Amino acid sequence: MSSYPSCAQAARQQLTSARPCTGLREGVWGYEGFHRPGSAPRERLHLPTTAVSLVLPLEGRLEPSAPAARMPAGAPLLAGPRTESLTLRYGAGARGVRVLLAPWAAHALTGGPMDRLAGRVVPAGELLGPLAGRLTAVLADAPHWAGSCALLDEALSRLLPGRPEPAPPVLRAWRALVRSRGTLPVAELAREAGWCRSQLGRRFQAQVGLTPKAVARVLRLREAVRLLGAGEPVATVAVAAGFHDQAHFAREFKAMTGHTPRRFLAEWDADGFRREHEEAEFLQEWLRVPAADCSSVR
Repeated sequence: MSSYPSCAQAARQQLTSARPCTGLREGVWGYEGFHRPGSAPRERLHLPTTAVSLVLPLEGRLEPSAPAARMPAGAPLLAGPRTESLTLRYGAGARGVRVLLAPWAAHALTGGPMDRLAGRVVPAGELLGPLAGRLTAVLADAPHWAGSCALLDEALSRLLPGRPEPAPPVLRAWRALVRSRGTLPVAELAREAGWCRSQLGRRFQAQVGLTPKAVARVLRLREAVRLLGAGEPVATVAVAAGFHDQAHFAREFKAMTGHTPRRFLAEWDADGFRREHEEAEFLQEWLRVPAADCSSVR
C-alpha cells in the first residue's frame, strides 16, 4: 500500500476511510487507513465505542500509551468495546489499516465471548491466531487504498460467510437501544428481548462485550459528541442526548473522555482534531463511519 488519499488531515497525520462491500456491512462497520509521516511519534485519542478495532500496522510502531501494557513492536492489535477513551501512540512513519468490527463479527472471528475483550487492547494473535498476520501480509503488497479495501472485502467475506448476528433477543435489545440512542431503561430492554433482566445482562455482555447499561452510556456519549460537533450549546446537548441534567452530563463526559464538555469544545474542532494543530489528535469513529453502520444491524 504505497499511498493514502487523505480525506482528513491534522499536523501531518493522514487518514482515509471507506465502507466495506454491501454484503459485509452488518458485521464490518468500516476501514480506516492511517499514515504518520515525520520523525516523531504522536498520540491519538479514540472515543468510547461499541466496536472492536482490528489494527493492522504495515510499517512503524503502534501501541497503547501508558498505563496500558506494551505490545510487541509492529504487532497487530485488537481493541475491544469500551466505556473510556483509548490513547494510541503512532510511531514515526507508522502506516496501516484499522478494521471496525461489530462485536458479533469479532465473536465469529475469535470464537470466544466478547466480554473477555471489553476495555482491553491485546495482541491480535492472542485471539485470532495467525489470521491477523495473514491479513497484514496480504495488505502489504496492495498498490493503493482502493486495492487494500478490495483485498479486505475478499478476505473478510471468506472469513465471515452468511450474516453474523447475535442471538435474536440480544439483537432486539440492541436495536431498541440504538433506536432510543441509549435512553431506554434496562427493564424495557428486557421486555423487548423477552428475557429477565439478569439473563439479558449475561447474554448481552457475552455477545456484545458490554452490558446494556454500558452500551447505553456509550450511545448517549456518542450522541452528545455529535451534537457538540454540530455546534449545539452544552445545556442543549445535555437534554437532547438523554442525560438527567447538565451536571450529570458533565460528570459522564469527563469520566468517559477525560475532558469536560467545555474543554472539549475549546481543544477539539468539529472535524475531531485538536485546535491550533497541537501535538495530539482526536478522531471519532462516529464521524468517520456512518452512524447507521456503527450502531445497528438492519
